[in-house]
Amino acid sequence: MSIAIQVEGISKHFKLYENQIDRLKEAISPLRKQYHTDFYALNNVSFHVKKGETLGILGKNGSGKSTLLKIITGVLTPTEGKVQINGKIAALLELGAGFNPEYTGIENIYLNGMLMGFDQAEMDRRLENILSFADIGDFVYQPVKNYSSGMFARLAFAVAINVEPEILIIDEALSVGDIFFQQKCFEKIKAMKNEGVTILFVSHDVTSVSTLCDRCVLINKGEVYSYGEPRKIINDYVKLYNTNDEITKKIERVNKLSKKGNLSLIDAATQSDSEEDSEEYRYGDESAIISKIECLNDNSPDSDWLVYTMDSFKLRITVDFYEDCTNPVLGFYIKNKKGLEMYSGNTHYLNQNIGPVKGGEKVTVTFSQKMYLAPDEYIVSIGLSDYVDGTSRPLDRRYDVNKITVKSERTIIGLMDMDSTVEIVKGG
Repeated sequence: MSIAIQVEGISKHFKLYENQIDRLKEAISPLRKQYHTDFYALNNVSFHVKKGETLGILGKNGSGKSTLLKIITGVLTPTEGKVQINGKIAALLELGAGFNPEYTGIENIYLNGMLMGFDQAEMDRRLENILSFADIGDFVYQPVKNYSSGMFARLAFAVAINVEPEILIIDEALSVGDIFFQQKCFEKIKAMKNEGVTILFVSHDVTSVSTLCDRCVLINKGEVYSYGEPRKIINDYVKLYNTNDEITKKIERVNKLSKKGNLSLIDAATQSDSEEDSEEYRYGDESAIISKIECLNDNSPDSDWLVYTMDSFKLRITVDFYEDCTNPVLGFYIKNKKGLEMYSGNTHYLNQNIGPVKGGEKVTVTFSQKMYLAPDEYIVSIGLSDYVDGTSRPLDRRYDVNKITVKSERTIIGLMDMDSTVEIVKGG
């Protein structure tokens, strides 16, 4: 196995001072008294990226992702651990980093090429491709300080991807520019992936991560939280993103009981589930559980998870409440095989409130809609939360709970059937 990036036990800590006086006191203290507190931006992070692989890095803001990328690219030095790089890197950490605002676009192209180790002749050969991709016309001869943010992003991205890197590192670079430029960048990245370029991809866009990445690593509070195939890591990320520390501790207590042999309500419900082919990811604090999920369509009174395009169908969900809940919200979403969210709906957005609900009550919610998706297999997820004072408390989240099969009696090109009609008029 050939490794492009090897990260071994990386830690990075910073000294935090309440004020500048404390910094001075520590510097001149004869007894070496400390006036700072240590902050670990990263703590013992390890993983590897194989050559030709695309690894996604997920994590909430402040988790340490940017610090990690700066260490990998050599911008920062780790406090502990080491990084081994096998290949030429092009990094998109901050688009345009290293550009001189007083230089023209052309001058900055050659400046960045020189910083990356290319001579003028090599940059001459790349210049046409860079200008074609950036597509900013004669503005390339103007100082970049006069550029709009979109023009600046176009030129910076064009320079970074046209130096034939063996390793490409991207940090939220696809969130800049207009929609057409974003699509152009995304297609270029996919092409580079197909050509065998190793890619380290950092983004909050889980759809892009699931589409591009072969594996993912989730960073939380400076540590590796989980590491593996994208679907599982994305579900871990969504869980972290939607829970605060207090809720997470309660969920962890439930999980510990389960591991000790004390079967939790969620485990019991999962074991009694008769659905097949499910790779469900489930968590919640068990104030309520989703005990039954059915998919009912026009062709069958029973739940068989088969729906024809343009037919009406229902998702019927039964919830058992074990504690009082002020404002429970129940919803679902449907993803395609690549993780793209095709549709979602919940009781809050549809202006149908469930609560308040007393402990001991059973509630059944039925979502009725028409199937517009093209024939394929899709993944259904169900979520139940109590939403109070702007905070969402997960009661029972069932991601990737089942597969729904869509068929059609006519040919559909694209992702959905828009039920188009055609009118043809001949003659004057």
